[in-house]
Amino acid sequence: MTSIVLYAIIAVMIKIFFPQGCYGTYLTRCLYNYTNLRPGKFTPLLFDDAGSSHDHYRDPDLDTTSIQCLHFDKSLAKDNSLKVVILPSELHQLDYYNNQFAKNHGSQLISYIEGHLSVDEIKQKLELGWNYTRPFNDQTPNWILREFFSFWIVDCFKNGYSLNSYKSIIADVVIDTQDIFLNFEQTFKKICQALNLQINIEPTFITKTHKDFLSRQRFHLSQLNCQQWVYDVINDKTDRPSPCQTIFDESYVQYFLRELGYELLCDGLNDFPETATDLHKLIFK
Repeated sequence: MTSIVLYAIIAVMIKIFFPQGCYGTYLTRCLYNYTNLRPGKFTPLLFDDAGSSHDHYRDPDLDTTSIQCLHFDKSLAKDNSLKVVILPSELHQLDYYNNQFAKNHGSQLISYIEGHLSVDEIKQKLELGWNYTRPFNDQTPNWILREFFSFWIVDCFKNGYSLNSYKSIIADVVIDTQDIFLNFEQTFKKICQALNLQINIEPTFITKTHKDFLSRQRFHLSQLNCQQWVYDVINDKTDRPSPCQTIFDESYVQYFLRELGYELLCDGLNDFPETATDLHKLIFK
């Protein structure tokens, strides 16, 4: 009787819906490898240099008929599969954007941007906004790219991490990305219970692996760190080093300064200031 019940459970497709960069592949990997979804012997989870779990898809024993991770698609969410939804947080959208850039695109800036905007649209915007008529490539000045990105990065956030879109999916379990960072073990048990999955790996091993995962998420808190740094810049209270790791962090800083009523003397500023004091000298009301 038990084997029949287990087969019935595993035969139902599980779908994990999440915005890009929101750790859905990691959760999928954990559900597959730590439970009775796994068809064979367990092997430890490894992460690449960017902290990604994309090696999951190269597992020769992966059974894609049992679990999939997907981005928002209403048509794919209307079947009888069991569904888990990971909701994005408005306080961590820059984190997700950096994740996409590093994990999905190998930090290749030009190809990443061309995946968001057509080459013709990029060319038109650069010509109209910055009188830049040369090709869009790795020779395009950083200061132009930074300012260009600062005007549309938040629109990318709104389109890519739409909370309402993911809330509209009728799911068996709904979690927030912060649940993965703040209370993963409890969240993982809750998901398994809702999906009728049996955890068959020692809890201590799950905890150890999760700590390894967390230690590699270098873009976590990017948005909050950049926001705090902007306040430090405006108030000129500290010589705090810049938290910026990518040009998108720098662009977000320029955007956030603008939102607070400050402009940046950015013409020719290819090397972004390294401290709050240095950037303070370049802002004006």
